[in-house]
Amino acid sequence: MVEQSKKVVKFFIDRVIQNSIMTNRWVFVRIIIMAIAVTLLGLGLVIFIHELGHLVAAKRANVGVSEFAVGMGPKIVGFVWRNTQYSLRLLPFGGFIRVRGLDDLDPCPIEDDYRLKPKWQKAMILAAGSIMNIILGFIIYTGIALTFGHPTPIGTVYNVKEASPAFVAGVQSGDEWIAINDTPLGNLQPSFISWIHDSEGVPFTVTFVRDTVVMTVDLSAEKDSAESPYRIGVIFDNVYMPYSIIQSLSVGFHETLNKIGQSFLSIKLLLTGDASISDLAGPVGIVQLASNQFNVNILAFLNVMAFISISLGVINMMPLPVLDGGHLLFLIIEALRGKPLQPRVETILTTIATVCLISIMAFGVVNDVISWDDRTTLLRQLNP
Repeated sequence: MVEQSKKVVKFFIDRVIQNSIMTNRWVFVRIIIMAIAVTLLGLGLVIFIHELGHLVAAKRANVGVSEFAVGMGPKIVGFVWRNTQYSLRLLPFGGFIRVRGLDDLDPCPIEDDYRLKPKWQKAMILAAGSIMNIILGFIIYTGIALTFGHPTPIGTVYNVKEASPAFVAGVQSGDEWIAINDTPLGNLQPSFISWIHDSEGVPFTVTFVRDTVVMTVDLSAEKDSAESPYRIGVIFDNVYMPYSIIQSLSVGFHETLNKIGQSFLSIKLLLTGDASISDLAGPVGIVQLASNQFNVNILAFLNVMAFISISLGVINMMPLPVLDGGHLLFLIIEALRGKPLQPRVETILTTIATVCLISIMAFGVVNDVISWDDRTTLLRQLNP
């Protein structure tokens, strides 16, 4: 295990040295600083909102809260308000809440004790963090729709996938498509995209403008796999059309539901083995993705943060001890049995779950380091 750890550390150092040599040193430093800033801004906010949800729910249920902390590690500064210690910690990411009778098991007044509250209030306190994460995702998606509008594809080529039919035919980024089979294209209509997907490889002619020169090329779509639609390997640019407030709320709602579904699907694919655990991204991978999207544009960054927030909410509701969903599971078992599980049983289950989660996180970090170059290449292809 020690030797493997040394290899991982050496691998990471080699990558850092290699990158610092291949690129301008100050550019590389800027990228690292940007990644740290993105992590603190994005993930810190997401976790803060999660813990704030628990705090608000606990206060509403008149449950005592010993401390609400922003950040982790040693306390820098703090104050007491309404019997709760609010503190700022040294490490500016994450945070935690200590609920009396749940996280804080020291003696407390009966009226403050979480354990003596009705089960529905306990359930609301446990679920509030995830609910707040999902609400945050909804707010971000609604804000994106209201501020930026909705993307409408146009005939300008944004990117061409390598080795695709369009790439082989010589299509390039910046080409402005003006006609398909001599029919004027105008703005790219969704029906055209659907026609490509269902084309079954039927050849067609594209007329486009490149550097004021009108050119034509023959194309035919291909399948990436038996299940995929036909594609030509082109990503088109978009213009953004405004949404009304009502439309923005609707978009935010549907985007939130979609991302909840994607989160559950990802978990299902991992559990069934249809997705490899090597595809799992840990903290380093999340920083890599978020910082890359931030460098692309603010819209891409906000989309990633919304998805991370919703995914965190979904994952925390998984029925695993140590997660909020695990505490809810214990609460359901207590309701069905008429009495709680023995503390020894809860402790054993929580310990096993903690070891498993730490192991998965450690694997994720190692996998992030080893997969750094491959993911960098993939992100460059997606965001040239």
